[in-house]
Amino acid sequence: MSSLLDSTAPEVILVNLDHVEVPPLSTFLQVKRLAPKTALIVLSSNTEVRTKVRLLELGADDYIEEPFEPQELLARVRSFVRRTKLWAC
Repeated sequence: MSSLLDSTAPEVILVNLDHVEVPPLSTFLQVKRLAPKTALIVLSSNTEVRTKVRLLELGADDYIEEPFEPQELLARVRSFVRRTKLWAC
């Protein structure tokens, strides 16, 4: 992952916790360390408030519970991209 983020950091990374085998804690910390301006959006069917709060405190920028509407996901991604471009000005 380090070489990917070293060359060019993506604007947004989507992480579906229901389909990831890497422990989320190490993933979040590594992504935020290597690309602090990259938005990290978590997708998961886990509805526990404790889990959402922990991931947001670890560096996730948003947490979207499944099931969700694709339009909502796209709107959130566009929102992060828009804010990133505003910060660059």
